[in-house]
Amino acid sequence: MIKLIAKRELFVQGYISGKTATQAYIDAGYSEQGAGPNSGRLIKNDKIVLRIAEIQEELRGQTMITLQSMVEEFIKDRTSARQQKNVSASIKANVELAKLNGLYELDNIQKLIDSKSTPELLERSQELRLLLQKPPEQITQQN
Repeated sequence: MIKLIAKRELFVQGYISGKTATQAYIDAGYSEQGAGPNSGRLIKNDKIVLRIAEIQEELRGQTMITLQSMVEEFIKDRTSARQQKNVSASIKANVELAKLNGLYELDNIQKLIDSKSTPELLERSQELRLLLQKPPEQITQQN
């Protein structure tokens, strides 16, 4: 872990949380006078850049674990629902898996419904039903 003095660590934490460099600089306890140019210089500091990259990498790892654990949980839910012959719970798990894979967006579905005839909708519905029967690892955004 890159060690910074307390004010600089507060600056980095503020910046990582979504504040502008100037606001993070002021909130870290630095003077408002000259905050714009001084924060601009500080954000380019080698140790600051490395610390920001370090935190971003930690956050990326946490996000991937969370996404993966959600997918695994929905797969377990779907399997359990199918074993119990609970159709609605199985469908719900499939919908959530589709959402996680970027395949289920209400706006896109509404646009599809608005632009298609009944036979086209029935055909697309069948395609989606077959797609959702696949294991999640076989579902890609190209389908």
